Amino acid sequence: MSHHKFKVGQHVKFDAPSIRMTTRIADPDAPKENYEIMQLLPPNGTALQYRIRGGAIGHHRVVAETEIDLVSPQP
Repeated sequence: MSHHKFKVGQHVKFDAPSIRMTTRIADPDAPKENYEIMQLLPPNGTALQYRIRGGAIGHHRVVAETEIDLVSPQP
């Protein structure tokens, strides 16, 4: 059984290359910025998923673990 790599409350980068897992449509409008992990979700097939929140107006998104990276702490 796979375990989530990230925890609720951690900040991650989401680069939206990408394709939304639910619709398989390109999402070029997704901002390239930092997001906060809000919820760990069950896998969609073999991909672990997360609900993330970010942006100036707090957009929520569901993303696969492979689409996000941990934000490095600032010195």
